[in-house]
Amino acid sequence: MILISSPRQGIFSMSIFVIQLNDEKVTMEKLLLPFIFVLCSMQTMAQNQGELAVLGEASIALKPTRTVIQYNVESTQSTYVAAVEDMTKRVDELANILSGMKFKEDEMITSSFRVQEKFAYDRGQRRNDGYTATQTLKVTFPLEKKRLLEVLSKTTSGLVNAGIAVSFTIDEAKREELNLQLIEEAVNDAKSKAETIARAAACKIQGIKEITYGTRPVAYPTPRLARAETLSMSAADAGGVEVSNFEAADLTFTDSVNVIYLIGPAQ
Repeated sequence: MILISSPRQGIFSMSIFVIQLNDEKVTMEKLLLPFIFVLCSMQTMAQNQGELAVLGEASIALKPTRTVIQYNVESTQSTYVAAVEDMTKRVDELANILSGMKFKEDEMITSSFRVQEKFAYDRGQRRNDGYTATQTLKVTFPLEKKRLLEVLSKTTSGLVNAGIAVSFTIDEAKREELNLQLIEEAVNDAKSKAETIARAAACKIQGIKEITYGTRPVAYPTPRLARAETLSMSAADAGGVEVSNFEAADLTFTDSVNVIYLIGPAQ
């Protein structure tokens, strides 16, 4: 029987028993020789093996396929009820306009609703100064400049008076495909960097010790903002809108992965 400890510590022990095979005794030298060779090889490999940590990165630019308009309707009144009622009236007006433009209910999403009490200070004393009610409504539709300008024209006039954020994105199906492509390219980038570094250092990649992913979220482009009062529009049509303000540039998505490689001397 032979007991072997970890070769990384350079220490091993053996208990040897004489083995009888076909009535012949196997000599200790013949028995030990293969194991000594293996242990020496493992010890040498462990001593000569190092680690190389590399950050793999990926960046992909795509044309946007969808438009997202976020309306922020806000009303400040002296009472809670008055603030909510005024805000609700304006949101209903906005919803009616969007419905008239053939937007379905599931395409108009309320992303937030809140009411905050306001305070003022008089000679160090805090007093109630009214309430601010806020509701955010978001609509998403296929990217088409004419449609975008039409929506902005009709929803920025009259009673609504909402703050507006315009952004561009891609379809969900394309987003899932993009995430997988980013991961693959990030891993390939890490491998390319590791091979370049190892070659320059006269080393060779021997394997992978660890891969870490998900420590940083996928970086998506930030929305493009616009205030309703800054848009040049005609109440009748979108002819007065400055078209260049809404040219959708390419969207750049990024991701990364951390890889620790095992390296050793080049043969």
